[in-house]
Amino acid sequence: DENGVMTVSDSFVGQAVLRVRAGGSEKSFRIVSTQRPYDPNAYPYSETVVRDNTVVVDMYSHSDGISKAKSYVRINGKKYDMSSAEETEKNHIRASFAPEDFDGENYKILTVTVLNNGYSNVEKLSELSENEESRFTDMPGHWSDKTVSYMNKMGVVNGYDENGESLFKPDGAVTRAEFAIMAINTLGIDTASYENADLSFFNDVGSIPDWAYKYVAAAYDNGIITGRKETDGLYFAPDAKITRAEAAAIISRLLPGELDTTVPEFGDSADIPSWAKKAFKTLSSAGIISGYCDLTVKPNNRVTRAEAVTMLFNAF
Repeated sequence: DENGVMTVSDSFVGQAVLRVRAGGSEKSFRIVSTQRPYDPNAYPYSETVVRDNTVVVDMYSHSDGISKAKSYVRINGKKYDMSSAEETEKNHIRASFAPEDFDGENYKILTVTVLNNGYSNVEKLSELSENEESRFTDMPGHWSDKTVSYMNKMGVVNGYDENGESLFKPDGAVTRAEFAIMAINTLGIDTASYENADLSFFNDVGSIPDWAYKYVAAAYDNGIITGRKETDGLYFAPDAKITRAEAAAIISRLLPGELDTTVPEFGDSADIPSWAKKAFKTLSSAGIISGYCDLTVKPNNRVTRAEAVTMLFNAF
């Protein structure tokens, strides 16, 4: 209306795109309404706030106890468990974290709450400084600029040095080997012990580049990437361009179980491979992927470098 307030009917079920224009710029927001009955017995929830460079996390449940052993907080890539959390009341625990390098201005916090019955919830809180300069000369003005700069700072992804310039090439495709490296770096897995790992069960082990070998081994050992099954055996296909469906499946299998996956169908749901359907529902409900403005997810499209970094940023 004239006051800038959008009202959605309580009978609305489905998806829509809200486009906002101001100062010559346009931004689109995807709106999803499922009218799913709220079941307080199924899913937990959490609240995460930053106060004076301290992260305060509250985890709640209406009916079941919260597993301190399985619940955790990941702050700027570092994982903290909830073993020392205080139970302030029934089915409510609280913990505070003050990492030495946390400045309260440029951060990503992932809160994973898991109940004793297995149901779980994932929430992300991030603040990417608008004052930080782009780390790559081809990124200013790109929609993923701040995310890419942050992930580069965290050591997840690097760029290219060409003709004296530092480039990221955000719209370039990502190979399966490159995605394995990004995923391992995001999770902070030490690859030192995988230098001489045996990957001979891959029929194409000889095509795995030396620079990616230990990352591929770590990805396989940790269940991140399992390979492609063909009629004559298992292949890793390191140089193949990874698809959005493959990336979604890889990320979803690393998330906690029993997440709420009740979301509306995408416009191109029929194009999603059967083995990736649950992955897209899980990642969509967890806010890890949002699809395109036309309400599609384009599952068979190649993942761009910017998309890969953003998916990983949202997930871990």
